[in-house]
Amino acid sequence: MAYKLAVLQTVRDNLHCKEMWVEGAKRYRNPDEDLPQDFEMQRDAYYQDLQQPRDVNEFIAKTQREMTQALEQFNRGLPTHRKVTITDAHNGWISLTPLEVQPEPEHLRRLKEEINRRWSILPLLDILKETDFRLRLTRHFHSSASRETLDPIELQKRLLLGLYALGTNLGIERIAYGEHGASYFDLHYVRRKFLSAARSNW
Repeated sequence: MAYKLAVLQTVRDNLHCKEMWVEGAKRYRNPDEDLPQDFEMQRDAYYQDLQQPRDVNEFIAKTQREMTQALEQFNRGLPTHRKVTITDAHNGWISLTPLEVQPEPEHLRRLKEEINRRWSILPLLDILKETDFRLRLTRHFHSSASRETLDPIELQKRLLLGLYALGTNLGIERIAYGEHGASYFDLHYVRRKFLSAARSNW
């Protein structure tokens, strides 16, 4: 059993870095298919479009110079930066001062007023549910886990609650207090595993 798990782990890692690929797949296809089919013949033109040198040593040297300059700038500015401190915890963690709250954008206020004028007695969550019923938008969100055992109906509910929490800026902590049967940890799991740019297939 341990050997099989180790094999599956190796296969997963190799698929992610494209050392292995699956014939006919889209996400895990042959990495050669990621390049334009005329790449070898038009290599110079593509490198020029990317503004990158053909010579690998020149590319590495340029990257090293940029990294060195960035680190030197970071090293010079860190001691005098008022919002960044080096703590004594864990051999010197970097602590960042939270940003000040920005004023609400004017267009967002107007948008809220217009929504309230049109649908003042219709909850936004009901609109989101109706939208998902018509468009099935929640099917575009996929888990970052290797497998998912949540009931589809329950997952759909938690996704809608998570999207509502993010879209309204209420946050999952406040949404979790509702009478819907989903706890804070349920919504936090869905947000972490499903609601990120990397998980969307749009």
